Amino acid sequence: MSIERIKKVVEQYQERLRGNIMEDGRMRWEYYGVQLRIAQAAYNYNGYIVTGTRHSCPIMEMQIMMMEEVLAEWCGLDKMIQGFTDQYGNFLTRKEAYPIAKAAGQIIREDTCPGTLYSEYYI
Repeated sequence: MSIERIKKVVEQYQERLRGNIMEDGRMRWEYYGVQLRIAQAAYNYNGYIVTGTRHSCPIMEMQIMMMEEVLAEWCGLDKMIQGFTDQYGNFLTRKEAYPIAKAAGQIIREDTCPGTLYSEYYI
């Protein structure tokens, strides 16, 4: 995959997320009264999202290995942000994801860093 292809994929992803905005300006989940939930662990490489069941799980690592050279050129591997996605595909940092998981009753353990979500501590 080339840098140009990644750019197009990121633009398509962002356009699809804009589809979650309803005509009245509310987000789809607000409009329908849906509880947001954390769906997957994720890495954000300047808009290119890699997901898996947990951070550094084999599924995520396989995706990164396949794309490593292009991701390094795209944004630098050191600029990756760890976080999560919700059920609508929105990327959230660890701190942004925590209150969503808490409100949804997904937290199973809080002994490391309160207010920051880790994939080992949610269901």
